[in-house]
Amino acid sequence: MNSDAQSGDPEGLRPRRKRRSREQRARENRNALIKAAAEIVGESGFEGATITEITRRAGISLGAFYQHFDSREHLFDQLLPDVGALLISALSQETHEAKDAIEGEERAIKAYFRYLNSGSPIMRLFKESEVYAAKTYDAYMNDVLRRYTRTLRRRKAEGAFTSFDDRELEAVALMLTVARVEFFQRYASRGQDTAWIEAAFVKIVRLLSP
Repeated sequence: MNSDAQSGDPEGLRPRRKRRSREQRARENRNALIKAAAEIVGESGFEGATITEITRRAGISLGAFYQHFDSREHLFDQLLPDVGALLISALSQETHEAKDAIEGEERAIKAYFRYLNSGSPIMRLFKESEVYAAKTYDAYMNDVLRRYTRTLRRRKAEGAFTSFDDRELEAVALMLTVARVEFFQRYASRGQDTAWIEAAFVKIVRLLSP
């Protein structure tokens, strides 16, 4: 008798559960380790993110950890790019339909504060990576500035930021990036109403983009 008949499904009509491929399992394990490490860093900083604690929280064996990462430092090098990509994606989704530079920046600052206040560990990762994963931090910042500068250049082609040349637009991107970070740290992370600082940020953009 076949297994379907034994299980009460004589005609084999029950949907078969797909087996995960080795690649899928490996990807899921890596993602679980990244997620666990990011959560721990968000709570306790890089010092608290030991391999033992990371694997315990991820529910993954020590051997499986070393199938993906050579060391704790190797894992740290992956954290900011992986977690930061989620923030970049969230901002992109929020702003891609903005009709002009002002609306785009207004949507972006609101989405930025909202995302960081949702419980994402990205801010602590960002701050501490400068010390614990300096090369990764530099590469991440360079990528953020490249993306932002490209956006500003596109806005310039549409008639905004016309008083800045291409090189200066990178400085504008850096200034606005740092402003977002510091505004969040000083104001939005403390549970205050952020509408006023969002409005102030948009005023700054408006002055830069006549």
